[in-house]
Amino acid sequence: MLRRRVKRFNDYLLEMRNLIGIDQYDRIAKLSRMVFTSLNAEKLILLMEELEKALRGIRLPQYYGKVRATLFEEYVYRLLERRLPPEFTVIRNYPVGISDQYFINLDIAVLKNKALCSAIECKVELDAARLKNSIGNFVLLKAVYSHVLTFIVYIRPEISSDLLKITLLKGLVDGIYSIMEIGELALFLSRL
Repeated sequence: MLRRRVKRFNDYLLEMRNLIGIDQYDRIAKLSRMVFTSLNAEKLILLMEELEKALRGIRLPQYYGKVRATLFEEYVYRLLERRLPPEFTVIRNYPVGISDQYFINLDIAVLKNKALCSAIECKVELDAARLKNSIGNFVLLKAVYSHVLTFIVYIRPEISSDLLKITLLKGLVDGIYSIMEIGELALFLSRL
């Protein structure tokens, strides 16, 4: 399967240059450099807030959603890439074949010695619908790749803690981590 170029946050940032004022653009560009240099979760949340202010009313909500999703995926990707040992490879938007005709695009795939070992879904907001979608993808993935560990990382919980507990207790995912706990996920994966 031919891999297409994955759109990065910087691509969206360049698109925004003509949509928002130069002051907002400079502030967002500077903050994004700080986020990706430090990989600080609080700075990421600040950047999300700045983006919301800058894009409110300028573009369709779907565009803003794609910008935020891309930013969060890239943040998780860079954090794991930086923290995992060299035998691990981290890939964004990784297509995994479930059958001859069906592929699942994983937000983040972690490979150890070139073999898929973990699938990670990144959710800016984690609500019941997004949780169910991730679980569905993971059930299909584990039907073919039973050894793969599955995780969800999120920024804002918009779901009851009871539903998260049920999801974990029933083994529907191997772990659910908030943005503040991603370091724990990286530590866990490094021990595989």
